Amino acid sequence: MTVGEAIRWVGSSLKVNEIEEADLEAGYMVANLLERDRNHLHLSYQEKLAHPDEIALLEMVKRRIKREPVQYIIGECGFLDYIFYVGEGVFIPRPETELLVLKARDYLLDTHSAIVYDIGTGCGVVGLSLAKLIPDLSVYASDITDLRFARMNRKRLGVTKKVCLLAGSLFEPYKALPNADMIVSNPPYIRTGKIPFLAPEIRNFEPRESIDGGEDGLSFIKKLTSDAPLYLKPGGILIFEIGDGEWRKAEKIASIYFNRVSVEIDYNGKERVCICELD
Repeated sequence: MTVGEAIRWVGSSLKVNEIEEADLEAGYMVANLLERDRNHLHLSYQEKLAHPDEIALLEMVKRRIKREPVQYIIGECGFLDYIFYVGEGVFIPRPETELLVLKARDYLLDTHSAIVYDIGTGCGVVGLSLAKLIPDLSVYASDITDLRFARMNRKRLGVTKKVCLLAGSLFEPYKALPNADMIVSNPPYIRTGKIPFLAPEIRNFEPRESIDGGEDGLSFIKKLTSDAPLYLKPGGILIFEIGDGEWRKAEKIASIYFNRVSVEIDYNGKERVCICELD
């Protein structure tokens, strides 16, 4: 089997099993298997696959047909201009979260030696990306789940000296630390009752604690907004992601604890990021 034939076979197999973006994923899987740049894969279309690679590719397709996320299968995910390690037990970064990082960056550009807390860091995309984007930033990133992927990504992005990883829920790990200039979070915000209706890639594979926002989808956000002022410096900012259609409720909750609250629209025209400011 040649590389070109392998890509076509994977794409066809995924399409038969109603996998969206089958051709795109086929390219990702073959490129990952061969450790090649997907954008240059067409230059190798006539190259023969070794038999062990054919067997490995078959196993990858079997996993995807069972609806395991392709990011888990290839072990990585793109976010902004970076590539992050991901795998079982960690939330897969979404493009929408890039807006959260970019808005946080905009507020931090004119600061010096700022401190940022990243609550619920997962594989580290928010905190680690900010550490790359802002030269003299100090980041403390925490999660209740395994920090293994965050550690791997911290090393991969070369920000080990700028980012401290902490284990614990919400503000528990931060009690002895200096207050932050900014707190960022991509919290769980899906209503519990909606989870059974999510795509199998999400409901069957991604960690429940990373997506379940309680009955109203706002359980984590309520705790986050009420406690954040205690851990922020005067003039501090809390920036967090919100679910579809929840912005009015999130804005109302945050307004109880913050002097100014605004909401930013994502690339799909949906209210996605809540920005909360203290005087």
